[in-house]
Amino acid sequence: DLINYIVIDDGWQNGWGNWTENEKFSCGLAAVAKNIQDAGFIPGLWMAPLAVKEDVAIFTQHPEWLCRDENGELFRKSSHYYLDPTVPEAETFILDNYRYQYAAGFRLFKIDYVSPIVEVKTFYDKTATPYGVLANLINRIKECTGPDAVILGCSLPLECGPDIAPSMRIAVDIHNHFSHAIWIA
Repeated sequence: DLINYIVIDDGWQNGWGNWTENEKFSCGLAAVAKNIQDAGFIPGLWMAPLAVKEDVAIFTQHPEWLCRDENGELFRKSSHYYLDPTVPEAETFILDNYRYQYAAGFRLFKIDYVSPIVEVKTFYDKTATPYGVLANLINRIKECTGPDAVILGCSLPLECGPDIAPSMRIAVDIHNHFSHAIWIA
């Protein structure tokens, strides 16, 4: 078997920070996972568990869950804000998403857009370090998804990724940019 996994990538969710299935998956994640299993594959799901955009409820309802910069302003990288997984309620929110997806039948979890967290200087937990936060996040996700789950770190910092994720993607996405395929090769 050359292909074992079918991974649903970005576009299944209601927004970055709202990790519930959108109208494209109105049958529900469990039905999608079952269809993948029935076809003889292992279902996988992409998620950016820390990334939040302004257009989702969590951004306005729980700004205290978001990372801050050294001036107390919301930490932003590109068009995303980032959940601080050392805030207990934010960690519960993140892990509940993975529990839900695991219960739906997904067994590969592609965890993306987490590397900007290494730029955060201070967390809710003042003893936390950026690499420690990433390691704890991956370990906690592993704990709540079960021993049969595969964790794929995506865009993890190369200096720590191999030590904290059982597997990881180390290059850019392959998509409609031929320069990416050349760079990866």
